[in-house]
Amino acid sequence: MNRREAPPPPEEKPAPAPAEKRRLSEKARRRIKRTLVGLAIALPVTLGILWYAANHVPWFGAWMADTLRSVIGTEGVADLEEMAYGVEDRWNRFWREGEKPKAYWQSPSGTNTASAPAGSAGAGSAGAAPGTAASAPSATGAPGAPPPRRSRTSAPPR
Repeated sequence: MNRREAPPPPEEKPAPAPAEKRRLSEKARRRIKRTLVGLAIALPVTLGILWYAANHVPWFGAWMADTLRSVIGTEGVADLEEMAYGVEDRWNRFWREGEKPKAYWQSPSGTNTASAPAGSAGAGSAGAAPGTAASAPSATGAPGAPPPRRSRTSAPPR
């Protein structure tokens, strides 16, 4: 009779101490540290590039907003824009503290264009015939008159 012998009972390992439960290997810790350092460098650089492009490339801001609207919705984009403009406003108030406002265009002195009635001749009335003095742009830049048209080849004023 050939009897099979029963296998020996498995040895039970003692439960690990709470501090020794799971330790990452040195290689895994280095990889995680490198990844976090890379993200800490890449995130601000990426945000800076996106901010620059949105403020200096004419089509990029609209494209980025439309893309984000399709991903996170209009409320999310509105919240992001509010946060971004708030940060930019705080930075400008800090950086330009004490500066006087800078005028980027010349305004006519002595008259207020907001107080001119809508039907006045200076603002260009709707009943005037095309090409008459009431609807033609003023070469002198009179209040209420639209600015003269620039050709497409001329450079924008600085």
